[in-house]
Amino acid sequence: MDRIMRWLTAVAMVVVLVLSPLPAQAGDGDGDGSGGNQNNPLVIESSVPANGAAGVTNLEYIKLVFSKNVVYMTIRDQNSRCVSLWSGSQRIAADIILADDQIEREKRNDVLIKPKQPLQVGTTYRVEVAPEMQSKSGVTLGQKATITFTMAGKAPAADTGAEAKNPSVTSGDAPKTQPPGGTLAPDQTVTSDPAGSGTEAPAKPGDETSGTTPATAGQEPASAQDNPALTGAAEDSAAPAESDRRLLLWLGAAAVALAAAGIIYRKRSQG
Repeated sequence: MDRIMRWLTAVAMVVVLVLSPLPAQAGDGDGDGSGGNQNNPLVIESSVPANGAAGVTNLEYIKLVFSKNVVYMTIRDQNSRCVSLWSGSQRIAADIILADDQIEREKRNDVLIKPKQPLQVGTTYRVEVAPEMQSKSGVTLGQKATITFTMAGKAPAADTGAEAKNPSVTSGDAPKTQPPGGTLAPDQTVTSDPAGSGTEAPAKPGDETSGTTPATAGQEPASAQDNPALTGAAEDSAAPAESDRRLLLWLGAAAVALAAAGIIYRKRSQG
């Protein structure tokens, strides 16, 4: 019996000696933030999309995979502020998601960037990670890391220049002023008259042979002396008025004569 007890004791001691170094070796080997691997640098091992990818479609989020635990509770908030999404000089609103390594241990090295709005087609974006990004073991990134990618499709053309804002105006063409109540002919240009009167309009081709004088601004209406047709019309309208006056004179004279004859007759009859 004593021999069996001594044998079991020896076996137990051997097992303890063999198994005792395993926790330290596990902590130093996988870099999961247990305090080991401080000599190993913190780097981005991979990303989705990959750095430099083009023609990216159906992108719900960007994923960064680091070489160490970057989601430990004491560094999670700081690390979430170290990651940002950009398009040119414009920062794109996005949610930075870091898992809880106590619940989802397999995600302890992952950082997700989820844009709050759909990304534009044909546009290049970049993810920036600040040098202060830190692992659980205290190792920092040390320098800014950048991941770039381009969405599939053709970017919309930029609206620049005066011609884009006003297509009706083209370079080399002088603006034309539209006269009141009408439209310009293709080869006609109207110039402004500061005085506002007395300025003759430019004659059109063919006016020299038409026998008419171009109209001038501010010109008085033609008188009856300058226009025989107007004179005849005035005489025709004056003729009835003259005949009416003569008729009234004859009637007045007749009335006076009748009145005088009546007076003379009355005096004679009384005498």
